[in-house]
Amino acid sequence: MHFADYCGAVARRYPWARYYTPVNEIYVTAKLSAKDGVWNEQLQTDRAFVTAIKHTVAASILGTQQIARHRPDCIIVQSESAEFTHELRATRTPEIQLGNKLRFLSLDLLYGHHPDAEMLN
Repeated sequence: MHFADYCGAVARRYPWARYYTPVNEIYVTAKLSAKDGVWNEQLQTDRAFVTAIKHTVAASILGTQQIARHRPDCIIVQSESAEFTHELRATRTPEIQLGNKLRFLSLDLLYGHHPDAEMLN
């Protein structure tokens, strides 16, 4: 909730600003902090990754609501990585296919698109 309050305070303090990105690259943040272990929390588990995705998506949504409360004509710009891993061989690898699906998870959650069964598992 502190983050949402901060977003509202920014919108009040800078009333001329119209374009906002409440949380930049949610997937990248979660992956590097909680899956690859190279940023912030330096965790490396699926549970930590899912928790990070959940919390950063929620922060973005709540922050957007506060920004819109003070600046109803705001334009929210969601940015995300455009990474894609190509197979080295003709047969598909489940691990690579899963990784390519994960890159859409943050946007799916932000925009209310129900993730497929593999993502839910």
